[in-house]
Amino acid sequence: MPKFVEDSPYAKPEAGAKFLMDLVAKHRAPQGAFANVGVVNREFLSTGGSVAEYGAARDYAIAQGWIVMHESGCRFLPGTTSPAAP
Repeated sequence: MPKFVEDSPYAKPEAGAKFLMDLVAKHRAPQGAFANVGVVNREFLSTGGSVAEYGAARDYAIAQGWIVMHESGCRFLPGTTSPAAP
C-alpha cells in the first residue's frame, strides 16, 4: 500500500527533545538563565511539530535532566545534564 504521509522528524521523543534543546538554547534570555516556554513552543509547532510531539519531547528532556520547568510553567531552566552529541 502506498504511503501518503511522511513521518514527522519529531515522531521519536528523543529526536524532538534534541530539537527542543536547540530551541531552548536559541531563545535563552540575555542573562542565559532561562527560556520562555511559549516562545519555544510556538517555534516547535511552526516548524512542523505537533502538540503531542512537543509534549513528548518536553517530557523526555525533563526526564533526562536536560531541562527543568519552572514551577510557574512559563520558563525552561537548565537541567543537570546535557544531551549527548550525535
